[in-house]
Amino acid sequence: VYDAADVLGYNYDQGYTLREGAAPLVNSLDAANPVPYNAGVIHGLNDKPNVFPEGLFFSAYLEGTSNNKAIELFNGYTEAINLADYEIQLFNNGHTSPDKYIRWSSGEVGPGETYLIVHSSAEQALKDKADILFSNLLEFNGNDALLLLKNGKVADRFGIVGDDPGNAGWEGVTTDRTLVRKTSVLKGRVAPYTEFIPSDEWVIHGVNDYSVLKNHTVNMTDATWRCLDIDLVLVLEEDSGNEWQGAGMKLTTTIEGRQYRNATDPAGKGGW
Repeated sequence: VYDAADVLGYNYDQGYTLREGAAPLVNSLDAANPVPYNAGVIHGLNDKPNVFPEGLFFSAYLEGTSNNKAIELFNGYTEAINLADYEIQLFNNGHTSPDKYIRWSSGEVGPGETYLIVHSSAEQALKDKADILFSNLLEFNGNDALLLLKNGKVADRFGIVGDDPGNAGWEGVTTDRTLVRKTSVLKGRVAPYTEFIPSDEWVIHGVNDYSVLKNHTVNMTDATWRCLDIDLVLVLEEDSGNEWQGAGMKLTTTIEGRQYRNATDPAGKGGW
């Protein structure tokens, strides 16, 4: 007889729970008298909601008149994110090496919150919305690419590194425009050299439209979901501690997926 917790490898610290009504409800498995067993394991989304972004991504981009420029980051996760893990790089005019960057030594972005970087010489109405004023990085035009890095790895991008689309920018909409990430986007794009079509993931607004900044949300109903990676490891041992030498064990797994509905607040629980 083997302890079910050892055999099935439940790890409650990772947010796994035993579904009510799992049948038969047994606390051990008898190798000599096997019975059909429904493990009834579900991933507790309310406990570890990693369907949400686990990092920051670009949520707004403003390339306006004169020095009216801004970049907004969004934290769609349920925990605060440390800005010291992040860096933004600017690639001017099709360059393949960064021309300018910003790094943080401290600070954080709370769950469901935005972080707005504004040019220090922007007009006051835009600066009033800023979390930080910074000129060096924000010397960009609509044909310059941006990368968001987390611990040295690309977490998101705007534009194409190594490509200069001309003064009008990509698709002709990244110059003299305000772009906001669509609410269906839950994570960044990590391939910096691939095709960039702004209208696929961004809503295009007019020049100097500050009203759309600092209020980003995600819409879980419209979102494209990514797969959760779940590893199940079975370790069977005899009472003596040796590996189990028995035979005839069959493991059947069923993967059941569910999604939240009406959850526009990343910290909320919108129901099943």
